[in-house]
Amino acid sequence: SRSPSGLRANYTDMMGLGTSGIVSMLTTTNPASYLEIIIIDSLRFEMNIYLSESTCTIPSSGNSCGSTLSSFTASVNGVDLSSDQHTYTFAPSYASWEIFDGSTTLFFSESNRSPSQLRAYHTDIGTGKSGEVFLLSTTDPASRLEINIIDGSTFQLKIYMSESTCVIPTSGISCGETLSTIMVDSTVFGDDTNGDEHHYTFQSSYASWKIWGGTSTLTLPESNRSPSGLRAYHSDFSTGKKGEVFLLSTTDPASRLEINIIDSSTFELKIYMSDTTCSIPSSGNSCGSTLSTIMLGSEVFGDDQNGVEHHYTFNGGMGDWYIWDGTETALTETSRSPSGLRANYTDMMGLGTSGIVSMLTTTNPASYLEIIIIDSLRFEMNIYLSESTCTIPSSGNSCGRTLLTIASGSTVFGDDQNGVEHHYTFDDASATLKTWDGQYTTYFMQGSISKSGLRGFYGDGLGTTSIVSVRTTTQAASYLEINVIGSLTYEMNIYLSESTCNLPSSGNSCGKTLASFNGMSVTAVDSSSNDHTYTFDEYYGNWQVSDGINSIDMYESSRSPSGLRAYYADSMSMSGKSGNVLLHVSAGAGSVQVTELSPSMFEMNIYLSSACTLP
Repeated sequence: SRSPSGLRANYTDMMGLGTSGIVSMLTTTNPASYLEIIIIDSLRFEMNIYLSESTCTIPSSGNSCGSTLSSFTASVNGVDLSSDQHTYTFAPSYASWEIFDGSTTLFFSESNRSPSQLRAYHTDIGTGKSGEVFLLSTTDPASRLEINIIDGSTFQLKIYMSESTCVIPTSGISCGETLSTIMVDSTVFGDDTNGDEHHYTFQSSYASWKIWGGTSTLTLPESNRSPSGLRAYHSDFSTGKKGEVFLLSTTDPASRLEINIIDSSTFELKIYMSDTTCSIPSSGNSCGSTLSTIMLGSEVFGDDQNGVEHHYTFNGGMGDWYIWDGTETALTETSRSPSGLRANYTDMMGLGTSGIVSMLTTTNPASYLEIIIIDSLRFEMNIYLSESTCTIPSSGNSCGRTLLTIASGSTVFGDDQNGVEHHYTFDDASATLKTWDGQYTTYFMQGSISKSGLRGFYGDGLGTTSIVSVRTTTQAASYLEINVIGSLTYEMNIYLSESTCNLPSSGNSCGKTLASFNGMSVTAVDSSSNDHTYTFDEYYGNWQVSDGINSIDMYESSRSPSGLRAYYADSMSMSGKSGNVLLHVSAGAGSVQVTELSPSMFEMNIYLSSACTLP
């Protein structure tokens, strides 16, 4: 029935269920019309339609855009709180709703749509799961999607359309890219927190995901892709390992890769594409150089924190890695990562030594090498290419000089902290190292040369050893450094100045030696008023000591390799007196100084004037 005013009407469900309601047309002083629906009890309702007196139009009901579920043929997708992906595809009737939990896809069939076409009810007959889709409007400037889990089997999908644009929400990645549309065979890769490399190659379907742990590569085949094409599930049935790949968007200016280890057998690979560029992340080496692409025969080398030289030669296929600490260990490449930026090396001789070589980039202006000792048998060699140049690090001696290229017969010499003279003579076949302790000259023969040619191992055959190294220095002058490591071990470091790359000026800058003043003599008095007369000779000089009554002749028994020092002893009268003669250069006038070290031991220092003449 309708009221005489025509403003109210009574409605009854004629099917006999007893449901009824009254609809009333009213006016309101509010600036906008509105609708009010009141539930009186479970069977009785009131619908009050308030017309605004200022406009007298019926209320704007439902979606202010006028769009309905039937208006679109596109799709929206999003993720609920359980990380399950929901994909809804619009249709004039019987739209599709799919839920992807990572391994399987659940299909909801539309079973009922509301008269307004703004709501639809979906059910999956097989599982009993159900859900409702709502098309709503929002005053927010952007459309959005809201997915609610009511309980384990009931869902809500609310599609909010912005009144300012009335377009469906941008869902998934704003570039519109999916795992299927990114160029086939494009790759992204990076390391997880365990240092394992993950390498993903895009394909239109069944993409490749490989995980490289250094010694072997695990392949996870794709077994299922989500309806949106933004997620994929990968599993390896033989090992039980599995993982999910996500293609996501980010407002960051740069794309990035995120790799998460869920547990020992479950992984996540998240590929974030920047909204501003929509390109896949730049992964690995931005130079594009790999262990295979660096010119054949190129090499890098350097010392680890123990001073052991590591030498790597690029070979396109399997590179060569040598470790030299006086003796040499060769490591053989046994596995290379899918990116071609990393390789695993093992000592095939059974010593257990192993390492990983990695090609990396750095924003530093210069390339550099980093060698890390993991433990006594495991190493890491990281080759950092500068993005500004992308050349391999300048390693070793920047002069290009080695123990083998410095002219044969050239010498350097100097004293260690114990005053023992070390004298090194270069030779491309077999250089010689001699040490002189004041009485005896010990000869060290070359045992091995490192791959770089910058270091040599020398031994005297009795257990005393030394390593001679050629290095460069940014100091203006070259210099020599001799270190006593232990009673039987030495280091001789020859630093060439990068500005000249000449050998250090060692010994007497005049070039004069004890042999240079054949037949000449110098005299001096010691603190006990003993007269000392030294007569030079090309081979064996004479040193006479007189106390005013008696005179003792000391004869040369040993001359240092540099020819600047000699050892003398009285072997005729067996007085037991002995001493060392040393030839120096002074900045001013020459002088002779004789020091009594003990009643029977002397030291004579002969200082040549700046003109390089005897005092």
